[in-house]
Parts: sequence; structure tokens; C-alpha cells
Amino acid sequence: MLAAKRAARSGADTVIAWGREPDVLLRLARGETIGTLLRARTAKLAARKQWMADHLQLARRGHHRCRRQRQATRRGQEPAAGGRGGG
Repeated sequence: MLAAKRAARSGADTVIAWGREPDVLLRLARGETIGTLLRARTAKLAARKQWMADHLQLARRGHHRCRRQRQATRRGQEPAAGGRGGG
């Protein structure tokens, strides 16, 4: 369910259907109403921009963490557990 919600937030309409239903993908492709349809509320371009912004923030946080680890190593200290720097 979480993956379907995330897909809908990313700009993709999503259907949740029982995978053991015979020919479920073919029937959905033909337009048959099976399962639950989650309509995307976000346009694909806006969702893509949000995804990029989120991942850039994650990358920056990771970069700072690596820099703190390198600095601690240069000072002859063990980096703190979890890579959160060391004093």
C-alpha cells in the first residue's frame, strides 16, 4: 500500500489489484475496472522536481557526513558511530 501511495505522489496513477487474478494486467490494460485506482494528485513534472530536490538534500547530508569522518580520521580520532562526526 505504501508503494502505491508513493507512486501516486510521484505523478503516476496506480492500481492495486490481486496478483492471482487471471490475466489481471491484460484486463487492466484493456480498461477493465479491477482493484483500487489511486489517482495522482501531482503533475509528473512537479513530482519529478520534488524528487530531485529531496535527493539533492540527501546527497548534501551524506557529503557533510563523509567530510566530518575524513576530518576526524586526519586528527587521529575514530569517527563517531553512524558517521555523525567526532569531536
